[in-house]
Amino acid sequence: MNSQIEERIEIIKSLKTTTGKADQSLEKRIKSTRIFGIFSYSLANFVLIFLILITILALLDFSSYGSRWSKSAFFAFMTMTISLGAHFSSIDFLLSKHRKNLLNSDFSFNNQLNNTLKMQINDLNYHRFKPYWIIIPTVIIMTTGMLMFFADHGVFPKNKLYWDYFKIPVLFVSILLFWNFNWKIYQVWKNIKNVESSIHN
Repeated sequence: MNSQIEERIEIIKSLKTTTGKADQSLEKRIKSTRIFGIFSYSLANFVLIFLILITILALLDFSSYGSRWSKSAFFAFMTMTISLGAHFSSIDFLLSKHRKNLLNSDFSFNNQLNNTLKMQINDLNYHRFKPYWIIIPTVIIMTTGMLMFFADHGVFPKNKLYWDYFKIPVLFVSILLFWNFNWKIYQVWKNIKNVESSIHN
């Protein structure tokens, strides 16, 4: 194992864990993150696509979806809550599996890939609530959706009018979350594949 691979393993180990204990064995880490990673990835994509679909139907008032739009407030809240952090377990799994593949290896690759991975992991560790141009409107929609849910359940006087104005923002933010969620995972996956392709070169 050369110094370049050792450096990469240390970079991967710097990722703040998302599932289980930080000191668990690599095999257990792979097993646990595989389960949570696949589940969270599948769930987040499903609920985001479903929210995008029902929002489009509400905008078009297809089959009276527009009149039932207020019922989607809590679902919008839950979808965005799930989506904000769903990519962490998937990335943790990809990196844990990659770390296992690097053990006892000895090959060279473009060192810029290490630098890029370090920046990606630092972003995951210390900038979990960025980019703000996605997070801020997401939090506003989540708050509004929860208020609408409480209003529907009589916690305070109901006023559905303000939620009607959120159809386009919900659609726009849902698309942004779907893109951002999958793009972050893809960036790490691409970095891993670029390194592992060097094994056979």
